[in-house]
Amino acid sequence: MSGVLFSSSIFLGIWANELSEAEAVRKWERSHLPSEQIFGFAMGSRRLLFVSDDKRVQKLIHSISTHLDEAGSVWLSSDSNWVAFYSHPDQMIQVRFYCLDCTQIPHQWQPLGVGWFALEKVIAALDQKKAKAVPLPSQKRKVMLRDPREVVY
Repeated sequence: MSGVLFSSSIFLGIWANELSEAEAVRKWERSHLPSEQIFGFAMGSRRLLFVSDDKRVQKLIHSISTHLDEAGSVWLSSDSNWVAFYSHPDQMIQVRFYCLDCTQIPHQWQPLGVGWFALEKVIAALDQKKAKAVPLPSQKRKVMLRDPREVVY
């Protein structure tokens, strides 16, 4: 009987430790959001442009304003051409928009989450879009090189 209690207490201890570690990671991610500079650099590395035109920003805010409610939230347009990042509320500019093809303002947005996890998701979505857009090189016929010492009749 004591062996069962001992093994169950070990199991519960391991489970509680894993649960507390996961909670600590989530808490850290919520309190240490990516900065605007890091987010901007990440978007620039995927060739997205920062939208600085005030009129365009106002139109974009109207298209997404009901969705932005939490600091660090990241939103991606349905066509994956636009990214919105809601920074800390104490910043001068609270919403930053980045675009790949800036011709049309999106009407539908999808949430990707908050913080670092959302940044990773948006980078993966942009990389996936880029991979679909790049055509694969055509398969070339393999050239068989022959041994110069080979005798061919």
